[in-house]
Amino acid sequence: MTSKYITLFCFFTLLILLTGCAAPPPPPVHVQIPDRRIDYVAEVKPLLDKRCVVCHSCYNAPCQLKLSSYEGTDRGGTKNAVYNSTRLTTMDPTRLFIDAQTTEQWRQKDFFSVTENSAQSGYNNSIMLQLLSHKMVHPKSSGTYNSEAVDLTCAKNQLELGSYLEKHPNRGMPFGFPPLTQEEFQLISGWLAQGANGPTPEQQKKIISPKPEDAAKIKVWEKFLNTPNPKHAMTARYLYEHFFLAHLKFGTSTNEYYELVRSRTPSGKTVDLINTVRPYDDPGTEKSYYRFRKIHSTIVHKTHMVVNFDNEQLARFKELFIIPKWQQEPHLVDYDQTTSANPFISFEQIPVRSRYQFLLDNSHYIIMTFIRGPVCRGQVALNVIHDQFWVMFMDPESDLSVKHPGFLRLNRENLIMPIEKGSKFPVRDLIKNKYHQAIMRYFKSRQDFYAAYFYNGLGYDAIWKGNRPQDAPLLTVYRHFDSASVQRGVLGELPSTMWVIDYPLFERIYYALVAGFDVYGTLGHQLAVRLYMDTLRVEGETYFLNFMPEDVRKEMIESWYLGVKNKDIHTVPTLMPTDIQFTTNDPKREFIEHIVEKEIPLTAGIEFDQVNYLRAGKQYPSVPEQYNTLDDVLQGFRAISAPGSALLSHFNNHSANLAYVRIRRDKDDDFVLSIVVNRWHANVTYLFGEENVLDSAKDRADILPGFIGSYPNYFFNVHENDLPDFLHLLSSKKIEEKDIERFLGYGINRANPGFWEEYDWFQQRFFHDQPVQAGRFDLNRYYPTAL
Repeated sequence: MTSKYITLFCFFTLLILLTGCAAPPPPPVHVQIPDRRIDYVAEVKPLLDKRCVVCHSCYNAPCQLKLSSYEGTDRGGTKNAVYNSTRLTTMDPTRLFIDAQTTEQWRQKDFFSVTENSAQSGYNNSIMLQLLSHKMVHPKSSGTYNSEAVDLTCAKNQLELGSYLEKHPNRGMPFGFPPLTQEEFQLISGWLAQGANGPTPEQQKKIISPKPEDAAKIKVWEKFLNTPNPKHAMTARYLYEHFFLAHLKFGTSTNEYYELVRSRTPSGKTVDLINTVRPYDDPGTEKSYYRFRKIHSTIVHKTHMVVNFDNEQLARFKELFIIPKWQQEPHLVDYDQTTSANPFISFEQIPVRSRYQFLLDNSHYIIMTFIRGPVCRGQVALNVIHDQFWVMFMDPESDLSVKHPGFLRLNRENLIMPIEKGSKFPVRDLIKNKYHQAIMRYFKSRQDFYAAYFYNGLGYDAIWKGNRPQDAPLLTVYRHFDSASVQRGVLGELPSTMWVIDYPLFERIYYALVAGFDVYGTLGHQLAVRLYMDTLRVEGETYFLNFMPEDVRKEMIESWYLGVKNKDIHTVPTLMPTDIQFTTNDPKREFIEHIVEKEIPLTAGIEFDQVNYLRAGKQYPSVPEQYNTLDDVLQGFRAISAPGSALLSHFNNHSANLAYVRIRRDKDDDFVLSIVVNRWHANVTYLFGEENVLDSAKDRADILPGFIGSYPNYFFNVHENDLPDFLHLLSSKKIEEKDIERFLGYGINRANPGFWEEYDWFQQRFFHDQPVQAGRFDLNRYYPTAL
């Protein structure tokens, strides 16, 4: 054998060893190059929004491939996973529009192209087209699809793609859903064949530029935020640290949204973004400016948290922060890593009353940020809360940190949070966790102070009732396994637990779980935040218990922590009595009914959920005889949804927590409702093994009009004439073999060839019903099994 052949033999032997006998690359796709220029903005992006962005957006996008903008599409994918619960070193952040600005910079961060073509003319072998084409050839979905799996393969070249498709022949794109139509496929293939061009310069300018009416408002707001005196500067810093995640709207007629950023350049010049991991990190420049940047990515609901920056809001900020005399002479504060992570230190000069009223004014948004904020998937924040609970707030006149700010200064060392260590919290520091010790010292100090001050106890007047019609003095939080939603008002049945939040608790929830949380941080950082949140939850629950009769508090909290030793609940009981004269043996129900019906102003529009809330002694309704109104439909579903019912047996795992139901009507607009399943938990103190604290016989379902949540698990489409049959089948614990096909026909499985048509209807109805708050649903958690 000649040396030439020996060399070739060794090369191919090495190649086989390295690739594990990899399959050959898939053949290039034959494409017809269109004779006209395909317009990305007008033709391609709308299609990507409808069929791709539903999975490829936010941190949980498979392979970090974000197709919600041309910049994300051009960036491509990577094998580096954002969600990594075993990470011992921090990950280099990869936030689109922030951590790199050019294609080359993203390539240096290990992102690879999905649109690049290296095939000869008339063919295309880009990863995107190969996956779309494979689905066209193999349209049938089968098996289970989990697009957020930690071991998801992210093929970065043709060799890896060939191996992937040979191993998983039914995993073309869209992943586990029907293929594109032939027309849609030809549009994408033609665009890729033309070089996957993005917006023209003129289009790009229009995309990123504010409309004139917004630009005028931006000028006013940037002048306010950048007014060069300490009072305005510290106010602007406080506002930025709380609104850095917000989608801001200026009270104009446009349907565009903006983000508040820090820039090296002042108003009137192109934003030169200051890139930091957290909003309170040192900007690293002598002079920085607060600027507004237009959001031109597709709006997805899971991150769409709207705040109005209209004239009324500007006047309110001046009323809260500029007009009052401050607790100290206004002065600038540096960005020391430890103190800037503690708002009780960095903003102590601002009146506590102003800070707390600001949080109350924006209570819905602030609570939403830890539900739908930097983690998207919510795995740290959400396995620490119950599936449904109600949230109330201490009235500023009864919040002793507001009335006596010196209390916060005295507890300065007890209000520290693990986020002061940044993203590299050492796991060993959790052994003698000084942050847990500090929070328990604060907890006791707070309880003792209230017991001494309110020696007769707290009454109904200590609960905030709201000041304006748009306020949210009561909130409902729903957990949908690893996502959640927040609704204004009291929805659903009487929950097991309730929270009462005061200023120090509110601020710590926000800073620990939102402003200070780094999704790219280490295992130690994420674990420290998770453990800290455990005690914050107990604080909120205990502050609610302070309103209950003394003789029921211990029994009540123990019922929330079944199987947990009393010493491990980490509550701090108080000897403070209650100042409420209860007249029933169900004080929790009596308390909330009094608050909602006799304390909250009628102008707030908050009342009990007429479908799901059961008064004491009331039973679930009966099935109506006919379904003429939405109330009839809701009653029909509610009638079959009691704990232990057959309906809940059909929604019995974590992949079936949230369903949308369309009721087609011949003469009027269709109805739409949400089925929200609330899993019963013995306790929520676990880090692992959640299945061990569940009892499906105690699960409950809330039936709500409209849309709840961002991640639907299932769609149902039922004609009004078929409602009795559908509800009968849902109420049957065992569906007869002859009825199975009919039953499955009401549901829209991911393998259903008509899936996209059904999805489009729900999505468009969402946009129609909630034009400001709506965004694209996320289908990453759609029921995974293809039938």
